[in-house]
Amino acid sequence: MLVAEDGDFLAEFCEPPHPGFDFWAYAYQETLRRHGGDPLSGRLLHSRFREVGIPDPQLEVVQHVYLRGEGKLMPYLTIERTAPRIIASGVATKAQVGEALTQLAALATDTTTAVSSPRVFQCWARKP
Repeated sequence: MLVAEDGDFLAEFCEPPHPGFDFWAYAYQETLRRHGGDPLSGRLLHSRFREVGIPDPQLEVVQHVYLRGEGKLMPYLTIERTAPRIIASGVATKAQVGEALTQLAALATDTTTAVSSPRVFQCWARKP
């Protein structure tokens, strides 16, 4: 069995809207694009399986929504760990990243705001 999963950043959301979350959604995707990545690559997994001759791939989408807990830290941790690349790529300044991290830290503890993960596409196929 071959299994692969990849993200898709088209449907993540924060309700109510939040500027730190908006920064994360924009800055991470734009930095990924500037370095040859595709923030929507998850939806292509089944096509990629077929392109290399893997028959009959199966596909599933998973998306989590958090009001509390570790999942709400993902935007913060992502920006924290990719900050040097975001800044070096010209996507944002060090001050903008710092402000976003402050906002995202507050968001992670706000239990009145719902934060979703990106969609995760899971694809698998069995050897015939």
